[in-house]
Amino acid sequence: MSASANELLAVMGARELRNDTTVFTGVGAPMMASVLAQRTHAPRLTMMVEGGVIGPTGSRASCPSPPTRCGRLPAQMLPAITDAFLLAQRGFFDVGFIGGAQIDRHGNLNTSAIGGYARPTVRLPGSAGPTTSSRSAAR
Repeated sequence: MSASANELLAVMGARELRNDTTVFTGVGAPMMASVLAQRTHAPRLTMMVEGGVIGPTGSRASCPSPPTRCGRLPAQMLPAITDAFLLAQRGFFDVGFIGGAQIDRHGNLNTSAIGGYARPTVRLPGSAGPTTSSRSAAR
């Protein structure tokens, strides 16, 4: 049995997450990593999903995409998304863990388009602020 690159990214990311910390998590591999960490070695890890849900709980601690649909899940807090980003900007999060379709050797993320912006090969969803907000995290 072999693992995909996305699965390996999730496992490696999970290993970096610890108990008693708060992670600003994006969807996809970052969310898989956060849930994996909670279920294996960091049950006291608190995550905030991009859509603003803080501390999703229950047996479905992950949520569907788009992350705004996470509001249907039990959670510790369901703030407005603007309030969630204010928490991030004020340093509430220990770890910022977001995905990127393309990441260059300097760590810059491309979340808008692959190819020319006016006529891209692939149009990406962009970011709802996590790129900026996750920069406020300690790591």
